[in-house]
Amino acid sequence: MDKDKQVQKVQKYVVEKIVKRDNLLIRGLRELGLLTSTLKLISSGDVRIRALNGSQSFSFSDGDLFKFVFFDLADLNTKESAIKSDGIELLVYEQVKDSTINQMFISLNRNFDQLCLTQNQILEFLDNYKKYSRNYTNHFLFKSNGKIFIAQVCVDSDDSMRLFGGSFSINDDSSMYPVEDVHFRVIVPK
Repeated sequence: MDKDKQVQKVQKYVVEKIVKRDNLLIRGLRELGLLTSTLKLISSGDVRIRALNGSQSFSFSDGDLFKFVFFDLADLNTKESAIKSDGIELLVYEQVKDSTINQMFISLNRNFDQLCLTQNQILEFLDNYKKYSRNYTNHFLFKSNGKIFIAQVCVDSDDSMRLFGGSFSINDDSSMYPVEDVHFRVIVPK
């Protein structure tokens, strides 16, 4: 039995070492259900965003796009110049365990730059994938002027959208969201 315990310890150490080193491995293990997470993958390769010229961004003065804007970002200089982007596949996750917003993103990847979309990509997702966004609060990370921000978009049953957001920090873990009270989704690049 001691030999079995010793082998298990070595295997656990090796896996932990690999996991710390390779975020792609972490994502793969989670998608196979081999690691627990605060999120569950619900898309199946069907969410693709075409190449974009970056012409669309969040408009704080345009009432046509969002029914309500409660946005610290308007004061934080988040208006992007045109950022062109290649076509990409997005992964849509749903919250399955009580967690903070940061815990949800950290459970996917600690390199937040790799989780960021452009504002144009976020708007494209909201316009084309109502089945994933309707009746949920959708969370996206995006970069502007070298800083990372979070956009929270609530899409109502009539497809009207409310926009919330602010700066994003790995150290801001203040609010715990019980899974039974909220309907959170996290959308990130594959």
